[in-house]
Amino acid sequence: MRPTPCPEVPLKCQGFTLIEMVVTLSVLGIVAGMVAVFVRAPIQAYADTSQRVALVDLADATLQRMARDVRTALPNSLRVGAAGSVVYLEFIATSGAGRYRASLAGDGSGNLLDFTGADTSFDILGPVPDVPSGAALVVMNLGSGSDADAYAGSNRAAISGLSGSVLSFASFLFPYESPARRFFVATGPVTYACDTAGGTLYRISGYAYGASQPTPPLGGSSALVVDQVAGCSFSFDALASRSGMLSMSLSLASGAESIRLFRQVAVDNAP
Repeated sequence: MRPTPCPEVPLKCQGFTLIEMVVTLSVLGIVAGMVAVFVRAPIQAYADTSQRVALVDLADATLQRMARDVRTALPNSLRVGAAGSVVYLEFIATSGAGRYRASLAGDGSGNLLDFTGADTSFDILGPVPDVPSGAALVVMNLGSGSDADAYAGSNRAAISGLSGSVLSFASFLFPYESPARRFFVATGPVTYACDTAGGTLYRISGYAYGASQPTPPLGGSSALVVDQVAGCSFSFDALASRSGMLSMSLSLASGAESIRLFRQVAVDNAP
């Protein structure tokens, strides 16, 4: 069977013309531009939302970590300060607490903690707390400015050993008894330093005790907690003699996105 012959006008047998191609590309360009306009907004919104979610997760994890840390604080040891663009939150961390023997047993046995003269050991009643190397014994901490201030050392003694349920420490006369017969094992001061100018939040530990709050602490080791910090604030209110409320605000920023989270932590101030 012979193919159908081409019409007498040969141009119609040669495909599309240059003008047809230009028109087609122009139409495709217009359609692509219209699609891009409608698609760009959802994509950008998704990217912005993802960035905000990441910032919220980071800020929330940071505040949770700080809250866990602060809950180990020695009662009446929280201090807040500021210097330039840096705000500071300081407290004395503890590894645990326990009850000391305040009176002898019925048969006259036992090693009690003496408050009438310098003592060096006592029996722990109940669970024995963790006593890491270099820890200190604190009894009845009343806070800065008092005569029972662990920062100043007026109610803090170096622990020398733990044998069974007997805790030994450097010879010391504690100024006050604890109404609950409680003692605390202090592991040292800790500072959170938030620098809004530098955009960083650091945790500083391992430095020496000081009667006044150091801004910044000297020595010790620093660990970066979070960067991208746009702002932060700390405030502590002693609601009663046995409790307090720490308020923390943290703002993070990345590109055009920024978020701010606020958290309050109930703090036990009963010594």
